[in-house]
Amino acid sequence: MIKLSDLLPELEIPSGKWVDMDTSQIDKEGMKHIWKIYSDAYSAQSLDFSASGASELQSKYKAIKLIDVDEDKIPDAFIIYKPTKFGNKMALLAADVDKRDAKRAVVKKAIELVKTSGWFVEASAKMEDIMQSSGAPVVTDEKKIMDILGNEKAPEFTGDGYYTRTLTKVNKRITKRIYGRPK
Repeated sequence: MIKLSDLLPELEIPSGKWVDMDTSQIDKEGMKHIWKIYSDAYSAQSLDFSASGASELQSKYKAIKLIDVDEDKIPDAFIIYKPTKFGNKMALLAADVDKRDAKRAVVKKAIELVKTSGWFVEASAKMEDIMQSSGAPVVTDEKKIMDILGNEKAPEFTGDGYYTRTLTKVNKRITKRIYGRPK
């Protein structure tokens, strides 16, 4: 019988510990695994995708945190982030939809990171609810939000740090809020 770890040697990571990697270090099969976690999780919540496949995910995003929660050394959850001049922006977060421990791990890590200087997330939907209920710091300064987002996102402020903006991959507006401690 072929083990998953035999197919994904590049993605073998220590269990129970968050590991940072550059997405360029991950081979094609490893990115397919990450894509499956991402597409399953986002589909289950009816969320819009930020990439159309594993290769675009890899080329669009440069850094990733991974964790294995079930001791098979294969990632069960991830946080993809972008280094920016404001710090690290968490862009995509997902966990294996069948693993509660993986979901808990990614939420716990995201909350920990937004309370750390130089980390932030532009949250909507369920992640916005999680951040709000966790007491995560909120960015309410509209000038700071504009600096972080840039004019091309065309944010329209609705108060208390909330705004609507156009999504890059789909032609619609969504309500978001920035949580964390950007520089």
